[in-house]
Amino acid sequence: MRHADGNGALVRSINARFNFQAGPVFRTDASGLYDIYLASFTDPDIRRQHSCACCRTFIERFGGLATVGDDGVLVSAI
Repeated sequence: MRHADGNGALVRSINARFNFQAGPVFRTDASGLYDIYLASFTDPDIRRQHSCACCRTFIERFGGLATVGDDGVLVSAI
């Protein structure tokens, strides 16, 4: 599957996750998220598909958004 083919499913998944949030969303000072994101792909071909400017920009712009769970722990908004 090409990267572009999965974008619709990815966007729907992110929208569902984000819309599920009950509380306010905060911007954190998390850093290194793009590298963590890429490291999550064990298949080198899949990792290469996600090492694009679009993915980098998205992770850098929205990856640090978080909500606070009922237990006081930060939870990624996406």
